[in-house]
Amino acid sequence: MTSSRTIDHEANNREVIQFFVRHWRDTKHGGYRLKDERDIYELCANQAARRKRACILAQIPGDVTEMTMEQASATLRAKADTSPEGIRRLLDTFAGEFGVTKEQIERRIQRRIESIQPAQVVGLKRIYVSLRDEMSTPSDWFEPVEAAPAANDAQGEGDAGAAAHAPTAADKAKAMLRERARPPAAPAPAPAAEGDGQEAAVTPAPASPPAPERPMAPPPQVRCGFDADAFAQQMQHAADKGDAQTLDALGEQLRDVLDEDLRATLTDMHERLRAGLDQPPRQQQPAAPVPQPRRRAVP
Repeated sequence: MTSSRTIDHEANNREVIQFFVRHWRDTKHGGYRLKDERDIYELCANQAARRKRACILAQIPGDVTEMTMEQASATLRAKADTSPEGIRRLLDTFAGEFGVTKEQIERRIQRRIESIQPAQVVGLKRIYVSLRDEMSTPSDWFEPVEAAPAANDAQGEGDAGAAAHAPTAADKAKAMLRERARPPAAPAPAPAAEGDGQEAAVTPAPASPPAPERPMAPPPQVRCGFDADAFAQQMQHAADKGDAQTLDALGEQLRDVLDEDLRATLTDMHERLRAGLDQPPRQQQPAAPVPQPRRRAVP
């Protein structure tokens, strides 16, 4: 049994640690008993020095220890290498020794590696020391990056791939709108007739003036977050103003609503509002005369 102690004469504090030193050395592939006197002495001296440092640290006030650690961290941050060469060496070290990728490090520091801060470089170096001394594993510090599923072109799994990439209803509506907005294709020129070694000149067809297109709003399901109440208010507002053209344009958009129940409800509302515009305004009936009270003559 060995003991280590420190005495603070100013504060009259004493710190004593007693411990046993086993003449045994552990290795990665198993341990063995120490028989050489020098090995035994060095082992006991190493263990005693560790306990002595622990006794000294126990005598130091906690606020002094915290101030010292903060000053050491500030010194490390001031000397941290954030140059492109230093960052490249850091990435190569983590990737070569522990298989940690750049994406995992960026996810750990919550920013791109080019904008890393000196304090984060110091933190990564501490993680490297912990991994090097086998005190932790990469999974303790870094989240695993999920690999993207490879494209499967096998015939047996063709249906599953098609189902994964099947277009949604919004994609179909967008494609339909693009087809409507696309101008009509110009007719192909007629092939030149082969005569006496001369090609007949092709007269281009006169371009017809483009018909004025009425601006159309995107269908409800293409807009981000279709609001049925807002759409109904637009129809009611157009009906109140007597704008039949706007009301008809809104009615055409109802064909693109994918929800059948919602389309039926809005269509019924549109028909009632449109029928109200077609009816002539009611003539106001003249108000009936109010009978005057009869006055009795005074005798």
